[in-house]
Amino acid sequence: MTQADPTLDVNLTRALEESRRLADSIKPGSDRWDVIVVGSGAAGGMAGFQLAMAGVKVLLFEAGRMIDEDHYGAAFPFYFGSPGDGILSTAMAAYEKRTGRDPARYFAIGDEKVILDRVAEYAAVGVEKFILRPVGPDGDAIIGQTRKLIEKVLPQVEARWPKKAKAA
Repeated sequence: MTQADPTLDVNLTRALEESRRLADSIKPGSDRWDVIVVGSGAAGGMAGFQLAMAGVKVLLFEAGRMIDEDHYGAAFPFYFGSPGDGILSTAMAAYEKRTGRDPARYFAIGDEKVILDRVAEYAAVGVEKFILRPVGPDGDAIIGQTRKLIEKVLPQVEARWPKKAKAA
């Protein structure tokens, strides 16, 4: 039987009462902001969202870093082979069930040209970072798919889209 951690045995009654007292003291519409939330992390962001959805005027402060312009990228699964290969039907069915979208537009299946063309589609609209996920039935197959990507696709990517020097 697992022993209870005595350091987790905390009485939160006073903290909850104070929180309720403060919440009850908020009079919507009496000030420019009804609530000021400091920090937009998991808790602050959700608290601000929930309050705003309830009609409360929320000011949300965040002191964290700005997101780099090139922070976002694209991700897609790839597979060197034929769309009829068994492993693909399972992976594509799972994707379609999870998202309700056509997996044929998401998966890059075929040879290096197909994968490179998919990268080019994203690069044409400004995407510079990619996560390509190999599809395979086991670790050995996934490593084999990754090796093919490294050998056949990456040299073409480097030649076609050389890395830009970062501004100092």
